[in-house]
Amino acid sequence: MPESLRRFENLLRLLIILVMTLTALGLLLVPSRLGPVTENLSAVICLLLGISFYITGLLNQVSLFIVRHKVTQQIIDIVGVLFLGVLSFMYFHAHLIIDGIVLFTLVCAQLYLLLLHENEDKKERNVFFLGYASLNLSSGFLLLLGLVDPIAYQNLENLKNYLGIAFLIGGMAGFAPIVLPSKQVARILAKAVAFPWIIWVLVFILVPQLNTVIIAFGIAILPFLTDVSSWNKLRLSPSDFIGHRIVRIASVAEFLMVISLVYIGYNSQGSLLQNESLARDALFLTNQDFSFFAMLVAKGFIIYGLIIVVLTINRLTAELSNPDFNEKEFVRSSFNGWGQWISRSVNSFVSSSRNLQTKFEIQSEQIASLAHQ
Repeated sequence: MPESLRRFENLLRLLIILVMTLTALGLLLVPSRLGPVTENLSAVICLLLGISFYITGLLNQVSLFIVRHKVTQQIIDIVGVLFLGVLSFMYFHAHLIIDGIVLFTLVCAQLYLLLLHENEDKKERNVFFLGYASLNLSSGFLLLLGLVDPIAYQNLENLKNYLGIAFLIGGMAGFAPIVLPSKQVARILAKAVAFPWIIWVLVFILVPQLNTVIIAFGIAILPFLTDVSSWNKLRLSPSDFIGHRIVRIASVAEFLMVISLVYIGYNSQGSLLQNESLARDALFLTNQDFSFFAMLVAKGFIIYGLIIVVLTINRLTAELSNPDFNEKEFVRSSFNGWGQWISRSVNSFVSSSRNLQTKFEIQSEQIASLAHQ
């Protein structure tokens, strides 16, 4: 697969991880704060959907770093399409049309990757920003034409025109990588596709309306992550068993952490699954909110840590196996800064060991030469 498509695949997978994780944590820990999305759902359904969404996010997280067999990866992608479709239906049913369109766009993007051949044209590198541009433009027109339900989105009535204009501007900025000849200017303007979603998050986080924030949050931050690292260096070698084990252990530990928080939250209020009205009221408590944000922070550290570990392993492998290691292959970023520091520390130890081995070989040759004389 070309590097451009690998970049798009990784970015899409990261976005699915964010959306699935945030939604799952909302369903598992604070379902009452999702408003109309969970209004007609029982506590058992929220629990089952939350666990399913979280596992889907974890599968995509593992696939971000580990290359799987083609059939296995297709199964994971199909499961992702299925649950994204379910989530999109839930949001459309709750009249949250902007978020429903976002989720439906993710479904289309995942289907695009499933049907994509390896010999696609290199112009597909712009499909990421084209998707953002289309999403922004459609959201802007819906807001300006008054097709968004003001009851579903709290406090939107007075701001919809301003938000609509912001989305239109952000949509036009998405075409910068294709139209502008200057790559540097185009790269800066392309980041503007995220600004309407940042404003959207800030507006609704003050209400607060969590059901739309958890969808828009990933959309808002992803364009700023496109250049933080060399995305094609995030895949571990199939023979790297240590790296594979680290990724799997981190993912399993993360899932057990979520299950523990859910169990503690539900068990602290008694048998919530047997009393759904109690569950609805109990999940308004601050301990559930704290668990939600604590797990969100932990998720960020886990992904950040895995990226550092994988980049470091790949960098060390490249340095030790290739005497003519090219530093430019690893783009300078906050991730690679850690990887560079770790690899230098390891290399200094390896170099010392090599020097000792070389001295030992020279001394052995000298002793053998003297003995021969």
